[in-house]
Amino acid sequence: MEGLIDTARELARSKDSASLVEFLVSLPDPVQALDICRSLANEAYWERKDLDRAMSIARAGLTIGLTLAVDSPQAFELKSEAKAMAFNLASFAWPGWDEDGIAPSHHHLIEALDAARTNLRLAVELEKGSIAVGRGHWMIGAALLALGRYQESIAEFLASRLSADEGRSDVESAMAEGYAALVRVVERPGDAAIEEELTEILDGLRAIDDGAAYADQIVIARKVFAS
Repeated sequence: MEGLIDTARELARSKDSASLVEFLVSLPDPVQALDICRSLANEAYWERKDLDRAMSIARAGLTIGLTLAVDSPQAFELKSEAKAMAFNLASFAWPGWDEDGIAPSHHHLIEALDAARTNLRLAVELEKGSIAVGRGHWMIGAALLALGRYQESIAEFLASRLSADEGRSDVESAMAEGYAALVRVVERPGDAAIEEELTEILDGLRAIDDGAAYADQIVIARKVFAS
């Protein structure tokens, strides 16, 4: 496996992106090929801080996964890998993480929104459950927030909350509600009532098991979008 990753990494670094696709498609185990692709995309993002390369590799993995899934006995597994790649592709470009060394452009955000929609579609088609569907709506809402499409963003975050409620996840429901409130803060700066609403939601989120990290991330996103 490590040798295959090294070969794929060298192709991604020194040749055109299609050469990486050809190599991955030639591997006998398509699921392993997508694992390699996901590893390289994560490496490009987290270690090299190369957003263009990370998104290019993730996009290749998404396309490979969906293409190889056609008439394949491994269709569910391959589409599941493609779904994960679509989520990563969208997540890489979200400025709300405030990740050092990452500066998404408008083009990146447009691509992220498309990938987020693919992720949600696959979550529904593959019957991944309410939590996965909720996270899909959240990712679309996040992309729309970054694009300044506030009302659409709020609608997606509220859909995320509904799915989280169906999945009985208090923390993800409160998180989604917090992001909807964040959009209202961004849309109506200086509105004390909306600021108070967000503060109350964050306090409630921090009181839920595992909620503090989600609350902290909303605070970071607020600094990015409402500064």
